[in-house]
Amino acid sequence: MFETLVRVFAGALAGYAGIGLTFAFVFVSVGVQRLDPLARGVGFGSRLSILPGMTAFWPVFLSRGCASSSSRHQKILLTELHEPRTNMIQPSRLTRASF
Repeated sequence: MFETLVRVFAGALAGYAGIGLTFAFVFVSVGVQRLDPLARGVGFGSRLSILPGMTAFWPVFLSRGCASSSSRHQKILLTELHEPRTNMIQPSRLTRASF
């Protein structure tokens, strides 16, 4: 009885992880740019670092991905919030003399 319960739980956990890993590979390669416009151009290491979190929390990211694709104004709002301001000093231009 206990062994059957453990096998069912292990099978469910393996199925969840399999679906999550498949979703994470697809989302990291294609879908992350939809959710965050700043994710364009990030390297392989950055994408690899978010893969475990995507695998574990794939239902959350799936619901956010579906919600963001249905509302275009949210995407426009995120783009406006992430644009750099031109009247501010960029951190790369700061030197000791400018302090």
